[in-house]
Amino acid sequence: MLNSAQPRLVTRWIRRVAAPLVILTALAASLAPAATAAPSHHRDRVIVLPGAKSAEGIAKGRGATFYAGELFTGDIFRGNIRLGTAKKFIDAPEGRNALGMVFDRRHDLLFVAGGATGQGYIYDTRSRTTVASYQFGVAGASLINDVTLTDRGAWFTDSAKPQLYFVPLSKKGKPAATFRTLQLSGPAAQLTGQFNLNGIRAAHHGRILIVAHTANAALYTVNPKRGLAQLLPVSASRTSTAWYSPAESCGRCRMAATRSRASASTSK
Repeated sequence: MLNSAQPRLVTRWIRRVAAPLVILTALAASLAPAATAAPSHHRDRVIVLPGAKSAEGIAKGRGATFYAGELFTGDIFRGNIRLGTAKKFIDAPEGRNALGMVFDRRHDLLFVAGGATGQGYIYDTRSRTTVASYQFGVAGASLINDVTLTDRGAWFTDSAKPQLYFVPLSKKGKPAATFRTLQLSGPAAQLTGQFNLNGIRAAHHGRILIVAHTANAALYTVNPKRGLAQLLPVSASRTSTAWYSPAESCGRCRMAATRSRASASTSK
């Protein structure tokens, strides 16, 4: 868990994300046929994460299933968008966080970024157990923010360092015991604010990575072999969403923050 002895980065991060409870919003239209508009009463439905006091990451599972994380405890919730239900699915070990996450349909694995712990986790959604965990950076000095999948493994971002971390995955879904650190060069490597590298997505079967840089309000392409980053031109209206894009701005989910005295909620 977080403690007062950790660097100021963590304190600033807590102030930024803990004051509001995060509402994770998925458009019901994404689950309906493309030619059919979703009824308005589906768009504003709220799904409560029972007992949660904070929320951050969300991942689409199979069908109407979704997974969401309790930010500061690392607990994982599973819910159903159509039924409007959710319950605690994985009781994470003490000291974990849960930020960005992604579900691997091929092997029923859930990859989770561990925030200020400097860690990343892989959960088996069939057994609800931890398959692997990795210490990417020093706790309190790293902020593991998001994760994306390719055919060969998972890439994690670090908002406090100009680095990406790659965990190889075998064809049978077995994670490697070790990870690879990719040092970035170019504009994406700039540490210009409290939060730098953030969302991430893979393109062209993993041959190109796209990362969001919050402080620069920009998107960059990254060569996954050399780490060279280049600006990805986008419109001004798009760059303003760099805090969550491209990871959460996926066409299915959009994120908003709201103050609440109740529990963490998921609005679908």
